Amino acid sequence: MLSKSSRLLTLPNPLRGLTGKGQHASLATKSNTTRATLLAPERSSVISEGVVMTGNISAPGIIHVNGTLEGNIQASKIVVGERGRIHGKAHAQSISVSGKMHGEIVCCNLRVLAPGDIEGMTRCSQIELGEGASIEGDIHMSEPPDLPLLPH
Repeated sequence: MLSKSSRLLTLPNPLRGLTGKGQHASLATKSNTTRATLLAPERSSVISEGVVMTGNISAPGIIHVNGTLEGNIQASKIVVGERGRIHGKAHAQSISVSGKMHGEIVCCNLRVLAPGDIEGMTRCSQIELGEGASIEGDIHMSEPPDLPLLPH
C-alpha cells in the first residue's frame, strides 16, 4: 500500500517460478509516470510463447525462449521451455532444453528434459539427458569449450 510519503511499492515477484529465487518486483511512481523494475541478481530476457523472432541475440544474463527464434543466440544461460523452438546456434555456459533445438549447441553444462528434442551438433563438457528427452546428431564431450562470440 502506498502512503502519501512513500512512493515505492514492493510486490512478490511474478517470475518467482522461473528462477526459484525470492526476488521482488518494485513499482515506483514519479509524478504521473509509472515505471516497473525487476530486482534480480542476473539480467534476464524472455521470448514469450507466440513470439517469432528472426535474427541473432546476445545477452549478458539468462534468456528464456518460450516462443520461436530463427537465428543464433548467446548468453550466460539459455532456457528453452516446452513450447520454445530455436533454429540456429546456441552458445552459453549452461543450456537447458525442454522444447526443440535444431542447430549447433556449444556449452559447458547441457540439460535436456522431457519432452526436449535436439537435432544437430552438440559440444559440451557435461550433459544430463532426462527420460523422454532425445538428441539426434554428433555429440562431442570435452573440457569446458571456449565460448567464442557469435557473429551478429
